[in-house]
Amino acid sequence: MGVEQRCPGATAAGADPAAPRGARRYAKRLDSGALAKARLDNTGIASLLYETELKPLTKLALSSQFDATDLSKAPKFGLALDVKN
Repeated sequence: MGVEQRCPGATAAGADPAAPRGARRYAKRLDSGALAKARLDNTGIASLLYETELKPLTKLALSSQFDATDLSKAPKFGLALDVKN
């Protein structure tokens, strides 16, 4: 089983200065070593992140963001590839 990790400010509203007041965060390191994160802020914006190491020094991140209060708005998607020497 994976190890659950809580993000700073997960329970105290406004504890993380970068997070909007009332934001809720969740992070979990999976058995494969990948990182999964979710965030819901007080305006209804939901964000998801999945990050994994493909090879040593190479990471792939997939992200998504959508307005949970208005699903007719188009969601945003992101893809990042980090390659280091």
